[in-house]
Amino acid sequence: MSEAQRRAAYAVQLGQEGKLSAAIRELTAALELDPLDAGIWHNLGFARYLSNDRPGAVHAFTQAVTVDATFMKSWHMRGRCYAAAADHERALSDLSRALDLEPGNADVLIDRGGVLLKLMELAKAREDLTEAVRVAPQHPIAWSMRGLVLAHLGRLEEALADYTRSLELDPKNTHTLNNRAVSHESLRNYALAVEDYTSAIELDQRNPKLFENRANCLEALGEARRARDDRRRAKRLRSKSN
Repeated sequence: MSEAQRRAAYAVQLGQEGKLSAAIRELTAALELDPLDAGIWHNLGFARYLSNDRPGAVHAFTQAVTVDATFMKSWHMRGRCYAAAADHERALSDLSRALDLEPGNADVLIDRGGVLLKLMELAKAREDLTEAVRVAPQHPIAWSMRGLVLAHLGRLEEALADYTRSLELDPKNTHTLNNRAVSHESLRNYALAVEDYTSAIELDQRNPKLFENRANCLEALGEARRARDDRRRAKRLRSKSN
C-alpha cells in the first residue's frame, strides 16, 4: 500500500467516526501524493458533501470523473449535488451518465426520478421510479417517490398503494405518512387522513404544517374543538421559529 493509499484509508476510518474535518485533511494530503487517484477524489467529494460543502464536493467529484470517466459513483454524487442546488439540467446529465455506466442502479433511478418530478416531467419520472421498484422492491423511498409522482398524475388510489407499500418497509417515515394523508384528504377520506397526520405528528411534533393539515381534516369531520387546538399548536410552533 502506498503512502497516499494509507492516508486515504485512515481518512475513511476518520469519516466513519464522524471526524469529517480530519478526514478531509488526510484526503487532501493523500492527493498531494497521488493526484491521479479517482477513488481518493471521490472520497474527498463525499466528505465535503457530508460537511455541506457542496461547491467543494462538486470540485472533487469533477476531478474524479476527469481522472476516470467511468467512475459511476462520482457522476451520481455530482448529479445529487446539482439537484440539491436546483441545477436540474446538469443533475439530469450527470445522473443519466451514471445510469449509462450502471443501468438499473436503484439509487440513481430514484434521484433522477426526483429531478424529473421537479421538472414536472411526470411520465419520465414514473418510468424511472417504476424501474427502481422493479430492481429494488425492498427500497421504501422508491415506492414513496413513485407514489408522489402518481399523486401528481391524479392517480390517487395507485399513489395510496405505493405509499402503503413504502410504509410497510419504513413505517416511521414522516414524509410518506404526510403524503399518504394528503392523498386520503384529496379523496375525502378524512378519518384516514387524520390517522396518518397523527402518526406523523407523533414522530415530528415540531412541524406546524402537520397540525394545520390535521386541523383541516378534523373540521371536515365536524370536530371543531380538536381542530382549534391543532391550529393553536401550529401557531405557537410558527411563532417559535420566527
